Amino acid sequence: MYKQLGFSLLKIGEGAVVDLKHFCESTAKKKYFRYIRRKMESEGYRLTRYKPPQAQPLLDEIEEVSKEWLSMPGHREFGFLQ
Repeated sequence: MYKQLGFSLLKIGEGAVVDLKHFCESTAKKKYFRYIRRKMESEGYRLTRYKPPQAQPLLDEIEEVSKEWLSMPGHREFGFLQ
């Protein structure tokens, strides 16, 4: 209907730009996020940040985890990224 009226498609939302300083100040440093982080750590989860370029063994491990995720019913790549 919109195309018939002369409108065109404008896709918004896949190329996010995040101000990390603002994000940390307004979310990650808040009490709720500290609670979540401590809870996840107590359950044995950990977060590791790797700076590029990534070593091939790390990329291979990520690909293996991604393939396993996608093999489960109802799982898509976007969910894995989240």
